[in-house]
Amino acid sequence: MFELIEGEFLKLKRSRMFTITLLGSLVPAILLLVMMIKIESTFTYSLLFEQSLEYVTLLFGFLLYILLATYIFNREYTEHTLKTVITTPLSRTKFIISKLVVIFIWMSILTLIFYLSTIFVGYIGGATQLTTQSLMIFLKELYIADVLLFLLITPFIFITMLLKNIIPSIICGVAMVLANVMSIDDKLSVYNPGTAVYLLSTYQPYINSLIYNQSPLIPFTVIILISIIGFILSWLYFTKTDITL
Repeated sequence: MFELIEGEFLKLKRSRMFTITLLGSLVPAILLLVMMIKIESTFTYSLLFEQSLEYVTLLFGFLLYILLATYIFNREYTEHTLKTVITTPLSRTKFIISKLVVIFIWMSILTLIFYLSTIFVGYIGGATQLTTQSLMIFLKELYIADVLLFLLITPFIFITMLLKNIIPSIICGVAMVLANVMSIDDKLSVYNPGTAVYLLSTYQPYINSLIYNQSPLIPFTVIILISIIGFILSWLYFTKTDITL
């Protein structure tokens, strides 16, 4: 298994997606810097952290993770490397799991870049009120979101494997982002998996109960169900279906 994971990392490192995802992880920070320059006002770090979390969970971070996950699976079809996998005694289940492990580790690294770049932008933009508590809360929220977004990518992986193309998955991701933007302030947003990630990562029982009148169990259940369904469909397709290349 370790050799599989190491091999996946080497393939990712040699690809353009490595650079694309690194640069993409800087987009939220760049947007924050532009916002600070345009508004010409003093910002607190708490406000910057809140805005950055929205960018990551509801907009650019979510799309970046979908792009990463679908690329890692789709390249096996486009580069015809599955011929080698299928003709070896390698377990297809282990093959899928190794890719998911690589995706999760790389997502965690990109999340750390989101975190550090936001702090740096706040520093050069003159943000105030940086405290140890705010740093720890922001870090916790980002990594809660990281885990939840990882759970949400399995349906996009299935779509990519089924159609052998990342474009349909990206289109679905864009549609989901638009749904996030339109429903974030709605009480029904707890049922939208995209906004559910944001609500759970910033969960404050008193405030959330006043605004959404719902238990955190509901959005968490929605995410878990979608993740399980997506994984089962992906696993069944890859392990039980004859793959034509």
